[in-house]
Amino acid sequence: MKIFLKIIVLVLLSVAALAQSDVDALRYSTIVPGGTARSLSIGGSFGAVGADFSTLSTNPAGLGGYRSGSLMFSPVLNLGTAASDFDGNTTNTNKVDVDLNNMGVVWLGGKKDKHVRNNRKKVIESKFKNVNYGVGINRLADYDRTVEFSGTTQGTISERFVQLANGYSPGDLNPFDEGLAYDALLIYNDSTNQYFSDLDAYDNVYKSHTLKSKGSITEFSFGIGANYNHKLYIGASIGAPFVNYEEETAYRENDQDGIDSVFNNVLVESNFTTAGSGINLKLGLIYRLSRLVRIGLAYHTPTRINLTDTFGGYLETTLNYPNIDEPSTYTAEPPNTGVYDYKLVTPMRGILSTVFFVPKRGFLSLEGEWVNYGSAKMRFDAADFNYEQEVNSNIENKYTHALNVRVGAEAVIAKDWRARLGYAFYGSPFQPDVSALRANREIYSGGFGYYRDRISFDLAYSYQASQEYYVPYESFVSPNSQVAENQFSSHNLLFTVAFRMVKQTNVQSAN
Repeated sequence: MKIFLKIIVLVLLSVAALAQSDVDALRYSTIVPGGTARSLSIGGSFGAVGADFSTLSTNPAGLGGYRSGSLMFSPVLNLGTAASDFDGNTTNTNKVDVDLNNMGVVWLGGKKDKHVRNNRKKVIESKFKNVNYGVGINRLADYDRTVEFSGTTQGTISERFVQLANGYSPGDLNPFDEGLAYDALLIYNDSTNQYFSDLDAYDNVYKSHTLKSKGSITEFSFGIGANYNHKLYIGASIGAPFVNYEEETAYRENDQDGIDSVFNNVLVESNFTTAGSGINLKLGLIYRLSRLVRIGLAYHTPTRINLTDTFGGYLETTLNYPNIDEPSTYTAEPPNTGVYDYKLVTPMRGILSTVFFVPKRGFLSLEGEWVNYGSAKMRFDAADFNYEQEVNSNIENKYTHALNVRVGAEAVIAKDWRARLGYAFYGSPFQPDVSALRANREIYSGGFGYYRDRISFDLAYSYQASQEYYVPYESFVSPNSQVAENQFSSHNLLFTVAFRMVKQTNVQSAN
């Protein structure tokens, strides 16, 4: 528990404290390669294989491997569960949703052969065998989840509001935070602007919390890839990620044991949305060492994203005053909806991959991705320069570089059928002294593919589990720490249908 008290992943009830923090920087810097069912089923390790639309978001040199134009789309079914432990009480929640994971089109460029000017029958064969283009979307992150927990512990959220309010006059309190607590009579002050509440850090209070979030990062990509003499494949893509995140929280405290004669219960609600878009550039190459071995290399520039947060809140208290038969309810809301614009620069990425082919039998692919989460940067208005420095310092001190490893295999099991298995390991983004806050993520996957002359069907299943710690509120002067341990699991079923525009003479994986 000492680790939790030192540095922790905070998701605070206060919207003002929640937005524009190092938590947001990590959220929008953590992505998993999306795309087709074929890519998912081999763990996303497609960087050196090529000829799959997902490579626009990983190694665009893969576009050069296409030998026919293609149109594809990939719906996904997600089944998610969350088990939250709070003070020994475990609450389970489930969610089901259907999304579009991928949609795109690839078309082939014209032939690059040249005719001799004085002899149109003589052709000089170009070493650029083909130049291909691709455009479409890949889903890179999914934020749909519901978390619930409850239990009786020492301490109260009033401690936090008192701490934030002390020393300020009521007119100077944050209208999205401690100002709500004052307006709804949860806290009160004296003539020296010292604040108090009916409960304190040593009272046992029943607490319950619900969090619902949804949204995604979906990247629109346009790429170009070339095949040079069937030896070297090069490519580039421009990515425009679109960020959409929505979150609603409801936190309650209830004096079930009648500890205080005045306080009955409190409800604190918050809601905020984040929306924005950005741009990045990806460069890649695939080199064919031999008929059996290829290596791939890709570089992703930092992504620059313009974001807008919109937030609001609500606080309600029920108090039992002496000589009043019925409890009195008091409510408070901010005078308006909060809006804040800012910028985020996510880390660059480097990807090294290789693939080993077994002629007419399949392949084995391996991929390593390096990313330094501590290099992300927030950019605020000039008036918030000091806060910008504070947030960026938190990012640098809390997060570090990580190595993500993806491994996959495809086997030809019949003329038209392929079977696949994959595994992906995503290293913790946290510094070593806080790595216990979030375990390394692992994704297990597998699937099948069916290919005919002009159409193919791919089915993939993946399972992943992760662990996070959630703090409903924080008070630095409190002797208590409120922590819920969340265990998440996700089952994904992805289906891709692809239509080839020209009859294909062979299948890539049977190289």
